[in-house]
Amino acid sequence: MAERRHIRELDPYVAQRIAAGEVIDRPQAIIRELLDNSIDAGATKVDIFLEDGGISLIKVIDNGTGMDREDLSICYLSHTTSKISTIDDLYAIRTLGFRGEALASMAACSKLRIVSKSEGNEAYTVSVRDGAAEGPVESGHPNGTTVEIRDLFYSIPGRRKFLKSPQAETAACRKMVVEKALMHPKIQFRFFSQDTLRLFLPENNPVGRIIDAYASQKFDPVFFTRLNEVCGNFTLDLTCSTPSLYRNDRSFIQIFVNNRRIDDFALVQAVQYGYTDYLPGGCFPYCFVSITIDPELVDFNIHPAKREVKLRIGKEIHHQIVETIKQYLYTEQRRSRGETQVSQTTLTFQGEDEPAARKTQEPSPSRWSPSASYAASVRPTYQPTVRKADEEWVSKAREIFSDEERPSYPVTEAASASDDFIYHGQVFGVFLVVEKDETLYLIDQHAAHERVIYEELKSQVAPQPLLVPIPFEVTDDVADYIENQLSAFKSQGIILEYSGGSWQLTALPNYARTLEDEIITFIQQEVGSPEEITRKLFATISCRRAVKEGDVLDDHTARDLIRKILALEVPRCPHGRPVWSEITREELYRAVKRLV
Repeated sequence: MAERRHIRELDPYVAQRIAAGEVIDRPQAIIRELLDNSIDAGATKVDIFLEDGGISLIKVIDNGTGMDREDLSICYLSHTTSKISTIDDLYAIRTLGFRGEALASMAACSKLRIVSKSEGNEAYTVSVRDGAAEGPVESGHPNGTTVEIRDLFYSIPGRRKFLKSPQAETAACRKMVVEKALMHPKIQFRFFSQDTLRLFLPENNPVGRIIDAYASQKFDPVFFTRLNEVCGNFTLDLTCSTPSLYRNDRSFIQIFVNNRRIDDFALVQAVQYGYTDYLPGGCFPYCFVSITIDPELVDFNIHPAKREVKLRIGKEIHHQIVETIKQYLYTEQRRSRGETQVSQTTLTFQGEDEPAARKTQEPSPSRWSPSASYAASVRPTYQPTVRKADEEWVSKAREIFSDEERPSYPVTEAASASDDFIYHGQVFGVFLVVEKDETLYLIDQHAAHERVIYEELKSQVAPQPLLVPIPFEVTDDVADYIENQLSAFKSQGIILEYSGGSWQLTALPNYARTLEDEIITFIQQEVGSPEEITRKLFATISCRRAVKEGDVLDDHTARDLIRKILALEVPRCPHGRPVWSEITREELYRAVKRLV
């Protein structure tokens, strides 16, 4: 039988150390809290010093408003703060720090020393060790504050064992400095490790700050655009990459709410959805999303590190991120194709404070630059061979397009007189070679046909009742999701009903008549919005029905495909790949060393 134990009040010294563990788990957390305080204090310069990854020493020096003797005498006590005073203040927080736990937690797990001076007052120093304070005593110090943390977790050896190597802790601290600096480009940050300057971030504009912070990436500012969208209770500021710049992970999709970096997969996913038509599968953009929202609509007080938040209008923000990015990429796509009469947009393209390089023309993501070896092998006197279409080609093309699941291209007897392009033929069984407006296009026939089919499917969402409804089971969470999305599914031609104790699929568009199982799987896994589910279905169907590599197209069928693809607003396949590469007359002449 277990021994009965009496409940008793913890010794304050023990309780304080338990509380410290909730806020301070490693040096990075100390950097986070101290930088929050420096930024809240209006600092324009912040220096961070580490020794042994912050285990031996962390020192943060700022030139903010500082503290006077009275403030300094209590700042290290639990729940002392200048930022809130009533419970209602928690729902109108406009500062990064607010709980009054940070310095008290540091004092409970390290040897703490604070020196501070406010305008018009003397500087004072206070030192805290094992809960006992010395000071404040007069000191010499310029306006601002210096906080020193020595021998982290010396009083909690169990916690110290879980720290990583000094190199790993240094890297984590540097990452935190960058994270804080991204949203405050007007503040100068210097980061030192072992008395060596490891990172210098001078005052800059938002794009310049990103380039400085991630110098190893060797970013060119021409590949970034800043967008601003004002939406009632919130504002979006995005610094996002063009489709020319992407990576194979989501690490550079970063979300900030009221200048705090947060973890919110739904908002990261919103960025991905915005780029869906412009990036290949498995590729992700660089996008820094800053959301400024009415404090009453967001709650940061649900996580010790303020890394998670509750957003009362999360769906609206999600939708607006998707639409803002899509609208920008669509506009840029049309501009890159020389269509100057683009539709008006509510977006503000911010460029007045950006590097001059941003004003240069963005290189086309699908622009092809021939290598020197290739250029040397090209004969300048080459003339395309004009020949009658092979009867075998025509027969094969008709066979390809006879499949009832593939849209049939009407084959005309002659090229349209209104064509503004010259078709030179098919090469490698993959590319259609087209000349138009002093530019040579190599069109990927599979990707092009995919996009044409995809656009046709988007207009074919009228629901058709199934002869026999298909029942399926879902978890409680997915059931709630379906309830909330019924009208959205219906708008996509997918009708769902609850009957007989289970959900049933009762109607689908004609295009999806053989995909019932796939649609149900998408719904059961709650893989995205109804629009995203149908987009994936469209992409899957388009890929299956499109002509493949090696399929030979007759002249007339190829021309019909070219007309349709050149008329598309988004010349990318449903998976985000460009449908063509292009080279201008001037580029081709330069490649073969011929004078233009």
